[in-house]
This record gives sequence, structure tokens and C-alpha cells, in this order.
Amino acid sequence: MLPLTMSLRVRPLVALLLLIKMSLASALRLPRQVDAAEVIANQTGAARQFCQRGEFECVPYYHCDSDDIITDGVGALDIRFGGDLTENAKHSPTRTHADCTDFLDVCCTRPHVKRSDDLQENPTYLPRCGRRNEGGLGVRIIGFKEGESQPGEYPWQAAILRPGRNTGEYLFLGGGSLIHPQVVLTAAHTARKYRDLEVRLGEWDSQHTTEINTHLNVPVRKVVRHDEYSGGNLQNDIALLFLEVPVHLQAHIDTICLPDADFSPQDCVVTGWGRSAFRSGDIQTVLKSISLPVVDDYTCETALRRTRLGDGFFLHESFMCAGGRAGRDACTGDGGSALACEDPLQPGRYVQAGIVSWGIGCGTPGLPGVYADVRHFTQWIYDRMAEEGLSL
Repeated sequence: MLPLTMSLRVRPLVALLLLIKMSLASALRLPRQVDAAEVIANQTGAARQFCQRGEFECVPYYHCDSDDIITDGVGALDIRFGGDLTENAKHSPTRTHADCTDFLDVCCTRPHVKRSDDLQENPTYLPRCGRRNEGGLGVRIIGFKEGESQPGEYPWQAAILRPGRNTGEYLFLGGGSLIHPQVVLTAAHTARKYRDLEVRLGEWDSQHTTEINTHLNVPVRKVVRHDEYSGGNLQNDIALLFLEVPVHLQAHIDTICLPDADFSPQDCVVTGWGRSAFRSGDIQTVLKSISLPVVDDYTCETALRRTRLGDGFFLHESFMCAGGRAGRDACTGDGGSALACEDPLQPGRYVQAGIVSWGIGCGTPGLPGVYADVRHFTQWIYDRMAEEGLSL
């Protein structure tokens, strides 16, 4: 499991050269090379050798409708289904995954296992950008301690993938955010010149398939990076991924809002799986989230000048900063993910203020992380979408 210090940005394998009056060797961390990317295995289900005893069976939590579920007192998961949580608690038995190898499986009596066709999608869902499902969708898990999000909490989150050499495996390149049914916003350093990218939407637990909210993979038709993007200092670190087909928006797959020029972000959250999330063998690698304050440009630039960047460093207008609190930062592994901030004028509506880009160290007190400032690129986004016949 990852510590509270979120592993979200991509660490470099090579030093970043910053030429600002003088050569500042290894000043920033570049994204890792492709050969260091992690692998996602498309699993058909975890092994279930511990609960196959007579009348019991390991099944996904949402398939079990029994009052006789095996419990052992661990109480690791307190799972409740939608609606009034107090009322549900009266009728829902305690469930445990202690006898099952899959994170979201429970040990259930066989006669009470639901059929898959009993699970119906909500046909009346009305898409809306920036909707955060803070209580989770279909299930709420209590007891997380390391920044884990709830299932379906951040429906705009995307994973940028590249098919691996072996069938059913993917290289995890970084994060992104859905801003239109056919467009994903990410960092330019994440969407390098690959021709066979895919975007995964609706993902939460990267290692298992026993989720009530299913994910989908969509091929990328076209990658458009900012024409002034600099791979050396990561200025203008923004790209758009145009998908082959528009996705069907659902409660767990929806868009995030883009900011107006005068949007003033304050309370924000950054999400991602972290560097080790898609590595084979990891357990409970669910989407992480952490709250961060926005830091003004002057304070951020001053703090960064005290690092190896030196007094000659100037924060480019395409950047913004957030974080700077001990142990709370976006770090390794998920460049391209959104810095989402609640709209102070419309509570409950989240707007993408930044894109995870780079930083010096991780979780150091007084040292913020640096993000591409989406406000600086809003018109660029609209223009590139218009060229593809799309609009928001």
C-alpha cells in the first residue's frame, strides 16, 4: 500500500536540464521511459480456494443477498448499498472478505447468490460535469487509512494505457481526465508519440474485476499535444486524446468541468493509482485521492528557488502550484491526472484547475508540487476540439 504521501507523478530515469541563465542539471523529474512502465493484467477473477467449503462460495459483494454470510470478527469491510445508510445497515448482514483472496469478494451461502441479470443499471442517469460521488456508487467502504477513494467517487478519472506484448496486458503510462464523451485531457509528457494508446474509464480497483461498476477501454484515435510543449522544462505540458468513439456517460463514467478564466481554485483534490498500482501481484490497489491547497505563484516560485533550481528559476505562466504540506503531495506515477477543485460558487461541482506535471522531492513541508494550469489553456482546448468537430 502507498503511504499518505501519494505516489502520483512520474519520476525520471534521466535528469532534466533547465537552462535559465545557467545549466541546472537534474532540476526536474521527467516521466519514466516506456520500458519502466507497469503492467496491467486483465484478470478473469481471483483464485477462490479458501471459501469453497460445502454451502459457501466466494462471490463479489454485490452478488450476495444472504443473512448467513460467514463472519470472523475482523470487520475489515463495512459495505452498505445506496440510499439511507442507517436503514440499509438494519437489513444488511456483516460481510467479510477474510476467507476470499479477492479484495472485494465475500464468503456467501450458495442459495443466496444473485444472478448477474438481477443487477440493473440506472436508466435515468443525467450526465453532469464535475459530479463527485463522495459516498461511492453501489457500495461504501469504511476503514480506509491511506487515501483510498470510494468506488466511482471520481468518474472523470482515466488511465492512459498502451497494449503490451502479451495478450491482455497493458503498459500504464499515466492518468487523465474525461472532459467530453470523446476527449481526455492529460499531460503532454504522458501522451508521448505513441500510436496505439487506449484509455480506461470507470476503473477503481486496478487489479481485480469484481466491481459493481465495470470499466471500459477505448482506443485513442488522435493525440494532440500543445505545439509549444517543451520536453526539457515541461512548459505547456498539456495534450488532448481524441477517442475512436464517444463513451456512454454513466454515474461512474462522467466528465469534469473546465474552468473559466477567472476561476479561483481553493480546496482541491488530486487522484491517481500511483507508480505500483498496475504491477502484477499488488493487492487492494484502488484509486487514491488526497486533498491539497492551492499555492500562489509568488510563494511557489520563492519556495522552488530554495531548491536545486536556484535563484535563476522563474515559474512559467503555464504552471500553477498546489500542496506544500508535510507528507501530502502528488508524487510518482500518475502524471496527467486532474487537480480537481470544488467550485466555491456551486458547492458539489468540481472543476479541473491543474494537470499533474512535476515537482522537486515529494511531500516536503513548504515545497509545493507543480501542475499545468488549465485556465491558461481553456481556449486552446476549445480550439483543438473545434478542429475535430466537437464542442463543450
